[in-house]
Formats: sequence, C-alpha cells, structure tokens
Amino acid sequence: MIPKKILLFSVIISICVLSCSREAKDESPVIAQVGSKELTLNELENYLPTDSTLELSQVQIEQFVQRWIESELVYQEALSQDFDKDPEIQKELYRVQKDLIVSTFLEQLLKGQQAVTEQEIEEYYEQKSEDFIRTLDFYHLNLIVLESLREANRVRNEIDKGLEFARAAQQYSMDASKQKGGDLGWVAFQELPESIAKALPSLKEGVLSRPIKGEIGYSLVLLNGIRKKGEIQTLEEARPLIVWNLKQRKRENAYRKLIALVGEKVNMQTNWDVIQNLVVDSSQPNAR
Repeated sequence: MIPKKILLFSVIISICVLSCSREAKDESPVIAQVGSKELTLNELENYLPTDSTLELSQVQIEQFVQRWIESELVYQEALSQDFDKDPEIQKELYRVQKDLIVSTFLEQLLKGQQAVTEQEIEEYYEQKSEDFIRTLDFYHLNLIVLESLREANRVRNEIDKGLEFARAAQQYSMDASKQKGGDLGWVAFQELPESIAKALPSLKEGVLSRPIKGEIGYSLVLLNGIRKKGEIQTLEEARPLIVWNLKQRKRENAYRKLIALVGEKVNMQTNWDVIQNLVVDSSQPNAR
C-alpha cells in the first residue's frame, strides 16, 4: 500500500508546482478553474517551454491545459481523503522540501563565486596540458553541396575565377552550413559523410576539391586545417573543459568554507559507534 502512495505522491508534488505554489492571486485572465483553484494566462505562460526554437501549436497548449485540469482533479480528490496526512507522505514532503531549499539556497549563494578569469584558464592549461591529449583526428572543412555534377563544376569554376567560397556557399549550397558560409568548423573523421571521409586523404590544405559524389548531390570541399590524434589540444579546444573544472573547484571550495562557517554556529555531534552494526566488512568474502 505504501509504495503505491509514494508513487502517487510524486504525481501530487508535480501538480503542486502549478496549483499550489501561487500565494497571491494575479489579475491575468483565467484559463481554467477546478473548484477554487485557477490557472491564469500568466501562469500558463510561465510554465510553457521558453525555448525560442520551439513553436507550440494551439493543440499542444490545449493538451497542457487539459493535463492541468486532470491533475488538479486528482490532487483535490487526494486531499479530500486526507492523503497528504499519511505519515509516509509527511516524511516524503519533508525530504522534498529540504532538498529543494538546500539546492536552491546553494545555487544562489555560490553562483557569484564561480567566475573564472582568462589568467586562471591559461595557468590551468599550462599546468595540466598533458591532460588534454587529442583522441581523434579533427578536420576544419568548408562545404558546398550542389544538386548535379554540372552545377558543381560551374560553381567550382566561379570560385577558381575569384568568387569567395563563403559567398558561393550562401548562394548555391543545399547544405544547412550555407548560413555560415559553408563552414563546418572542426569535425571528427567519424562524423563526416562516408563520401567525404573517403576523399580526405587526397585533399590538400587550402585547395578546393573536385566534385565529390555523395548520397545527396555533389560536394565541393575546402580543407582548412588538420588537428592530429595524440597531439595536445589547443587552448580553445580545451577551454570548455577547463572552465568547467575551474568552476567545479571553486564551487567545492566555496561549499567547504560555507560548511565550516555555519558549522561553527551549531552544536554538532556524530555518534559513529551507533551505526557500526550497519557497516559491512568488505574484506570478508561472504559479506553482504
């Protein structure tokens, strides 16, 4: 019985995010109402995805509202049966509340203590450069994809006569990279289309390839550079990982200082002997 309650409780917690978190009623239009609980336009806008690349249809928004209604119905029914007063539910409520408060408090408190300077990045790179060995070959390529061999040869001739590769890509290419002038950036060998990967050994840096037949049309490829496997990554390659490592280190240091500081304000005790019977001796082969 209890496991089922805990499962249902997790549903109730998610419902509370929408139906219970608002302390003061806003004045925006009401979209839906279940009993005394209302879903307003402002709340709906706050809880819908904010990714600008996503376009929600009216059907998707209506489905969201319908889910809110159904969830609110279940939530109110659970409360009417005093489900929230079950001891196991109260324990879980405490855990959820505690975890939320702790994580949010730490996020806000430590947020301003993780800034990383350029000097720190460079020093880290110099000290730990051997940790940034490239495990794959990378190629910096520019690409133009054209529908036919005839068109590919025509565009190639235009480039040979002085048309900039980037301009040609923007004007003629069928590939999505046309928006960046055909620049694919640094790409691992394994990520390349088979037709281009096979042609790589014959390509020379700075020399435009002949048309390469692929699954879709013909490609013109310009090889700009090669980064070899086994070499130390450049600072720019290693930068994202360096920044992440430095931020994690700063966060951990700030966290430890916080624990030491607040620990001085509270009388703490740890009775390790009480939990000895829970400790398993890993040296025993049959220990469980």
